[in-house]
Amino acid sequence: MAGKKAFKLEVFTRRFQQLSKEAKVTQVQLAKKTGMTQTSISRHLNGEYPHLRAVCSIAQSFGVSTDWLLGLKDKRR
Repeated sequence: MAGKKAFKLEVFTRRFQQLSKEAKVTQVQLAKKTGMTQTSISRHLNGEYPHLRAVCSIAQSFGVSTDWLLGLKDKRR
């Protein structure tokens, strides 16, 4: 299908970093907010591929769509 965007890890990492900076939260605070471990947060902020559960938790915690977080859409919601 022409025109469809594909998931790119760099986009996810950049957008997750952007959300974290905008919210001015620490990795420990992000872990509590998302229900993930601080180690997982650190790995995802540093470019590790996320599991589906992580993508959903991060998107829900920041009020953005999973499609935006993954770089599939340009609108946050």
